[in-house]
Amino acid sequence: MKNKIKLLGLLLVAFLFSINSYGQSKEKHNKKKDKEYYNNDNYNYNNNYDRYSKDRYDNRKNYNNQDLVGRSALNAYSTLRNRNFYEQKTHQQGGNTYKVWYNRNSRQCIKTTSRDRRITSIVPSTHCR
Repeated sequence: MKNKIKLLGLLLVAFLFSINSYGQSKEKHNKKKDKEYYNNDNYNYNNNYDRYSKDRYDNRKNYNNQDLVGRSALNAYSTLRNRNFYEQKTHQQGGNTYKVWYNRNSRQCIKTTSRDRRITSIVPSTHCR
């Protein structure tokens, strides 16, 4: 009977030791993984966002909107809206239509000039807000 109790005691100690060592090794593994993840020199903070559209999710993107000059006004306005610009003001004078657009994310303020339904110029503006 005493031998069985000793044997059970030894098995219990061995079992508890194996659970403890498994927990410690798992904890070491997790710490090592965290250290590699956060201290890797090749790790770029925004790497997780590469799979998303930069235009939509990178709120620091400053757009060069000169690609819209010469396009139809409706097409250009639609593109600006897709780039998160919001129309602030509209003014018509002398056959030209002036619109001021603001992008809250990039804090860009621009003015578009259109004539005969075509964008003739896009320049930075200070008339937002």
